[in-house]
Amino acid sequence: MQHDNTQNQREFSRVAIPVRVEVLFDGEAPLTGQAHDLSLNGVLLLTDQIKPVGSICSVHILLGDESPIVIRAEGEVARSNPAGMAVRFRAIEMDSLRHMRNLVLYNASEPEVVEQEFSRHLGIGRRN
Repeated sequence: MQHDNTQNQREFSRVAIPVRVEVLFDGEAPLTGQAHDLSLNGVLLLTDQIKPVGSICSVHILLGDESPIVIRAEGEVARSNPAGMAVRFRAIEMDSLRHMRNLVLYNASEPEVVEQEFSRHLGIGRRN
């Protein structure tokens, strides 16, 4: 029997959380959508407004409706399909990183795994 190790190969745990997301590309109106899932490494955005893989962008994850907390990150489109696109984070502001960590941690099915992932990384991004 073949076993799918995709989840085991992921560097960061994903959580399914329907938060509002704005993605900004230079000189264009913000692209908006809803997160399908989120990790410390990126977001899968449900949107019909697709951009090419490799496009550089700013990501704003909006937490709450009234005066939302905004998680700000710089990213790059990692993949896309007709249902949406995945944006990999390249950099996250320090305050935003704390909010992101807490958001993922409190919505994870295994919070201890998220804590281990976070402690293994001083910053966000792939380890070399």
